[in-house]
Parts: sequence; structure tokens; C-alpha cells
Amino acid sequence: MEEPRDRVTITLYGAEQDVRKSLNAAMGEIPNIALIKTKLTTEAVKAARQAPEIVISVLLIPRWDDEKSGYENPTYKYLKEYYFREFNKFIRDNPELRNEEDVRIEDFYLKPSLSPDEKAYLQFLEARGSNADMIKTHAIICVENRNRRHLQMDSNTKIFDFELLYSETFGRGEQSDALNASYYDKLNEYVSAHNKIVYTAVYTSPGSQFSHILGDVHIQYCKTHALDHKENDTKTEKTQKNSIYSKDFVVALEKIGLTAKKILYPQSKNPQVVYLATLENKEAYRITRCVATAINMSWAANDNALAAALRETEKDLKQLPSVQVGDALCDYNCFANAVQKHAGPLTNHSDDPYDDSKAHNLLIEISSPFEKRVIKDFIEKVKMENPHLLKAVMDAILIHGERGEQLFLELFACDPSEYKEIAEQQKMSPRGK
Repeated sequence: MEEPRDRVTITLYGAEQDVRKSLNAAMGEIPNIALIKTKLTTEAVKAARQAPEIVISVLLIPRWDDEKSGYENPTYKYLKEYYFREFNKFIRDNPELRNEEDVRIEDFYLKPSLSPDEKAYLQFLEARGSNADMIKTHAIICVENRNRRHLQMDSNTKIFDFELLYSETFGRGEQSDALNASYYDKLNEYVSAHNKIVYTAVYTSPGSQFSHILGDVHIQYCKTHALDHKENDTKTEKTQKNSIYSKDFVVALEKIGLTAKKILYPQSKNPQVVYLATLENKEAYRITRCVATAINMSWAANDNALAAALRETEKDLKQLPSVQVGDALCDYNCFANAVQKHAGPLTNHSDDPYDDSKAHNLLIEISSPFEKRVIKDFIEKVKMENPHLLKAVMDAILIHGERGEQLFLELFACDPSEYKEIAEQQKMSPRGK
């Protein structure tokens, strides 16, 4: 029996109320989608396997603040048709994505494999993170992907090394599931298992059963919480919380030992149940080494009290030119998240706290050495091209205190004051004018 074709499912979502803005954002992802397609095709040819097909799974979220809107509303359907028509046109204009046998776009809501329980949960689902997570989760669990080598990833996932990614997923001799670990957020500062990129293997022994376990947990969660929407004021699961990730995905991972349940006691907040990535399982978290770190809450890379000094200039910082590191084009969000990983704390105010140094070392151990290059190259580029923002970018490291200073010294072989002096001298030299 012929093995089903390898597949990459790339997930995207937009919103009815700002459909043109959503379309522009989707079009902005086309170059990275083309890069994913090109690089994985190259690696498949080298491995003598058929190139994986690319499925772009898209959900346009109805305008739930309008009681007349919904998936069957004529205005919504008209705008959705416009969104898909225009997006498809731009996809086909890219020479790497032109072949419909290799790259296809699907309307997530109309997938035949979407269960009634999932569709019921999607009704009145306002939390955009959970809408995105619904697409990702279904891509992992759906029957058409369970018997193939399958990689689910976001459209903006940045890969340092596609050769390594392919060899650890589709091209691996002994197939097994794999995912990525990263800081969860910048307030609780713990390491989570990501659903930004997940590989599920063909289920021959000794492959794990993650997609099957996640399928059971996910469908039951959707069934239990289908009515948690605006018609019930006492429940906010679908309006204010990204619960498909925090009470569904990571819960399933706990059942196979890839996360561990803990209780955090954040300052001035109620206790919070979280699921920490079990970093000792390096086999399962092996593709962490392939992925650039601007993949988790990159919009909030410095959005906390510690980084208050950066807020005034962050808009300018996010406009800074990217740097090419390996296969990844790394922007300010990559830089900020890499700094957070290498210099930030892992303070876990928990009922059973883990050792900060051990957890931090485990995370760095399974992470890419390219990350330090991102930090160094990004600062060097700012020094040469945007020196007026150099202090602000350096502050992203130095706000982490001793750990930040040690990282800076390691990267530049001088302390920050010496580095600034060198930058000033370069600016004043004829070449710097």
C-alpha cells in the first residue's frame, strides 16, 4: 500500500470586520510560505522523497459583535468569497506557489472532517488566539493527516535551518512526534510546549500517539464548552481566553509526559494552573533547535514592567531592518525573544518551584546556537544603520541585569559602555558620516 504524501499544513486566520486589513496581512505571509515550500522541496529531493504538499488552511472569523453575523450570514459569505478570491490570486502570482497540485488553499470552516462539536465551539468564538488554535489543533488530529508524515506550522514561523528541520521530521529514519518549546509569556516566565509548529509521525511502532490523544481531549473540550459565549455572562472561555491552547492542547500533552501541571502564584493575581514543558524529553522537543524564537507572543516581546523604558521607542524598533541568520530573516521580534530566552529569568512562583538555572540551561541546550547570532548581528546592524536607536536596542539586553550584562560581554567581548564608545567613534569617523 502506497504511503500517503507528506503534508505541511500552514494556518492563517482573518476577521470579517477588517477583512481588507486581514487580506493585506495574509499577503504579507506569502514570501515566507514560498520559502517554506522551496526549502522543504529541496530537502525532499535530497532525501529521495516526494516533496510535501502545502495546504494553507484559512479561517475568516465572523463579526461576533454584530448579532446578525455568522458563518451563514450573506454579508459574511460575500466578504469571505472576496477574501479567498484575492488571496488565491496573490498566491498564484508567486512562481513557487503556482502549482495547485503542490499548494492548495482550503476554507477551514468547510472542511468535511470538521466535527459538529468543533463547529459548535466555533460559534461566537471571539478570542482570536483560540480561533487560530482551532485550525492548528484540527490539522494535527484530523483523520486525513493521522496516517501520513505531517507538519503543522503557522505562516510566520521562522526556520533557522530547513535541512535540520527536514532531517528531524519527514526525513527521519525512526519516525516520532516533535514540537518546540519556548517562553510562554513575559509575565509568568515559564517554558511551554508550542502549538506553533508540531510534527506528527506515521504511527508505526514505536511512534507516539499524540494526535489520537489530542483528538479525544480536544473534541471533549469543545463539547463541554460549546455554550461558553456571550449568551452566558458567567462564562468567558470563548470571549476572553485562549483556552484551546491552555486547557486543551497542553492538557493532552500531559497525558504522554510532555508537559507537567503546576500552579503559579503571580504577584497580585489569583493562582493560575499552567503546564510546563518537560524539557528533559529532548527527543520530543528536538525541533526547538530549528526554530527562530519570534514565535510566541512576539507582539508582546517587551510588554511588561521590566521593559517600560522601551515602550516609547518600540514602534520604531519594530521597523528596524531584519538580519539574515541561517535560513531565517530575523526582525526585532526575533531579537527580543532571543534576548528573553538567553538573558531573562525563569521565575516560577509555584507550589513546586523548579530550579531556575537547571530549567534555563535545559532550554538553552535544546535551542539553536543561531539565536546568539541574531542578537549580535541585529545590534551590529543597528549600530551601523540606525545609531540613534542603539541605546534602546542595547537596553533590551541590559534590563535583565547581571544575566544581560554577561550575555553582552560574551557576544561583544567588551562591556556596554565600551561598545557605545566604539559606536560613537565610528559615527564620528569619515566612514561613519
